[in-house]
Amino acid sequence: MTCGYVTLPENYEIPNGRQVELSYAVLHSRSQTPLPDPVAFLHGGPGSSAIDSLDNALNADFDPFISLYEPLRQTRDVVLFDQRGSKFSNRLGCAPFFLGIRNLRTQVASLDQLLRRLESVTGDAPLGTSDILGLHFVCAIALQNHGADLNQYNTPNNARDTVNLLSSLGYSEFNIYGISYGTRLAQQLMRDYPDQVRSVVLDSALPYQVDVFALTPRFFEASLLNVIEDCGADADCAAAYPNLPDRTVALVNSLGQNPIPVTNALSGMDAQVTPDSIAQLIGYMNQQPQLSRYFPLIIHELEQGITATYTAVTTPGFFAQQIDDTVAPNPFEASALRARDLQVEINRQLYVNTVAAQTQRPAFQWLMQVIQAIEAFPLAQENRSFFDLSTLGYEFGKLRDLDTLRDFVDRTFEGEQAADLRTQINQMSAVEIRNVYFQIEQLNDASAPRLDIADGLSRGVHYSIVCRELMAFNNIDTTLATFESLVMPGLSGGAQFLISQRQAVCSIWPVESAPPNEHTVIASDIPTLALGGRYDTQTPNFMARQALDGLSRATFVEMPSSGHGTFVRSQCARDISTAFINRPDEVPETSCTAALKPQFVLPPAP
Repeated sequence: MTCGYVTLPENYEIPNGRQVELSYAVLHSRSQTPLPDPVAFLHGGPGSSAIDSLDNALNADFDPFISLYEPLRQTRDVVLFDQRGSKFSNRLGCAPFFLGIRNLRTQVASLDQLLRRLESVTGDAPLGTSDILGLHFVCAIALQNHGADLNQYNTPNNARDTVNLLSSLGYSEFNIYGISYGTRLAQQLMRDYPDQVRSVVLDSALPYQVDVFALTPRFFEASLLNVIEDCGADADCAAAYPNLPDRTVALVNSLGQNPIPVTNALSGMDAQVTPDSIAQLIGYMNQQPQLSRYFPLIIHELEQGITATYTAVTTPGFFAQQIDDTVAPNPFEASALRARDLQVEINRQLYVNTVAAQTQRPAFQWLMQVIQAIEAFPLAQENRSFFDLSTLGYEFGKLRDLDTLRDFVDRTFEGEQAADLRTQINQMSAVEIRNVYFQIEQLNDASAPRLDIADGLSRGVHYSIVCRELMAFNNIDTTLATFESLVMPGLSGGAQFLISQRQAVCSIWPVESAPPNEHTVIASDIPTLALGGRYDTQTPNFMARQALDGLSRATFVEMPSSGHGTFVRSQCARDISTAFINRPDEVPETSCTAALKPQFVLPPAP
């Protein structure tokens, strides 16, 4: 693996102006003679991180996430990078300002009072009274005051960045694998740079021409109806649960007025099964595909006021204990299980060692010393110093480098304490200095209040793109019509919250709307494979299929039992996409999808 960063203009019209650093990782091919065209992996969000996943455990077995790329690496390099404004590429994070506001709130009676106090800094722009609106307003103003041109954080610039990054690494032609928002970026590359794109995989596609928020109210309902439809297509399931579509609709709608009492599997407290509870289960299928097997039985039991299966599937560890009884016994199974247990323990220990090693690095030790020193200050000075620390690297005209850290030490500490801290950073390598800023970001994420459903994303770039390209295209009348057309409206509570929140934040987020031509069908003859999870609740297939409208050489493959991001959830999806990239002119072999169909759990015999 080779890691590094390239420096590119924030505004391509001002090449010598403010710069952004794009961090990348090249996962080199296992082949001694790799093919010249790599796979460029485009992460989602917008505002997520591809680099961040590389040191993460994939699952409860501590499998490393990086192992997912192995099939692709057998023939060619895989290039991962964080898009501009994302975690490791000049992050536009709101967490530092959220953290600073939280500290300041110890000195004011309410957020409204705080916002009035901030008006002297932010000007006369209208302020909302909700925490979410107020916090994001402050974040946007702060990012601008620190030099960021939020209008430059958009999909066309992300596409230009992608080509420039790959060119700097010596790649003139490349393949694309995009997931979620990454598929929107992939489509932009197909439109703007067709001669450099060899093949494209759209995993959980976000079509350019679709009003996403107008369709969002249908997402959870469509996923549940797909499960019920799959039961109807299975002879045993259909016989065990007759007339299930009508029964499901009736049950979900009745739960709004007549919730069923249940004991919370986590807290042991009294709770209720409501339409929101069913929606949470539907969303959980993204992480746990086996859940779909139990949905008909859950519906069947809840009709009778029975919560046994509902409680079981919401109990932590339930699915780890399940054994697939549809697979024939293997005489070597005991040995295979012991080997797997050993591999799990090795992976776990490697993961634990990796995390522990980070705490021994000079950057981490220095930061802990700084925090301890700040905590000894009087309260007002402590709050100011923590805010100063959390926004290091965001200041206008300042780089995330050694000089910025020196300035912070000099203005925050005195005497021997300042001298000691300065000596430590002077002895750090450039890599360790960058790690200081990474550790500060980690501190911000852990300390800032979790007030935004975009948590885990870099909110500054997330809203710059969402507001410019998605919410600006939203037709409120069409959205309301979608809500009114639902057969199970109680499942749309999450959509109502998401849409209203995005509307509120975008009403004050300072970016211009995308031009109309960015919402037209992408026309291309580049070989394209689109993968869609049957139970995806974020880019469901009824929407995702529309990405193929203008693609003359495209194939859509639906992945049974899968949710959002099939690459992460299914070896079958990885095998199909790898085979396609190796031979994009051939029809992909998809027989492995048959084994993914859910084996529905039937009610116990009377």
